[in-house]
Amino acid sequence: MSLDEELCKDRFFSPQAAKQYSQKLVGSARDRREKRCIQRAMEYISLLPGAAILDIPCGTGRISYFLADLGYRVIAADYSPAMIEMAKRVSTSSSLIRWEVEDIFSLSYPSESFPLIVCNRLFHHFTQASTRRRALLELARVSQRYVIFSFFWSFSFSGFRFFLRRCFGCADLRDRVPISLHRMREDLEGANLRIVKIFPTRPFLSAQTYLLVEK
Repeated sequence: MSLDEELCKDRFFSPQAAKQYSQKLVGSARDRREKRCIQRAMEYISLLPGAAILDIPCGTGRISYFLADLGYRVIAADYSPAMIEMAKRVSTSSSLIRWEVEDIFSLSYPSESFPLIVCNRLFHHFTQASTRRRALLELARVSQRYVIFSFFWSFSFSGFRFFLRRCFGCADLRDRVPISLHRMREDLEGANLRIVKIFPTRPFLSAQTYLLVEK
């Protein structure tokens, strides 16, 4: 297990972390921007309601419930059992969601199980290319064709601000590190994936960016 994988899993594993996470972003402007990007990507590939989507890591279900409300069948998976239990409690029940505990680096699903996988707010925690590529390889394996995922793009004001802070020794280099699109393309190529379209949440301002990729 790589260091950034271990740090990420430890950070979100506990019941306390799940409780705190459940109170973040819901109903915020950032929440709306992220959902808008995901929905635009889904509209771009014309994915019809009723299709099965894997949402991993689902956290406490913010995106899972959004996808279910759009009419999709959602398999909501997370490494943390506490996150799954909190997700079941914080939102209204939905017959379109199936909750499961899964490790993104070793998924139990057969190859090509899902027409689409959504992976929200994970890759900015992975500072090592080897960790990102391991996750991408597993997502590519269980996807029939498409994956939507977010990362922190360095080509943004917040990305530039991060690197300024790094120059002055003020940045935490263990987490939430923006990377270039070139580096992300290299990671994707290592998993036999290619970028179809880019969806920035706030172009040139926010590092949070969504990629629609395909096999």
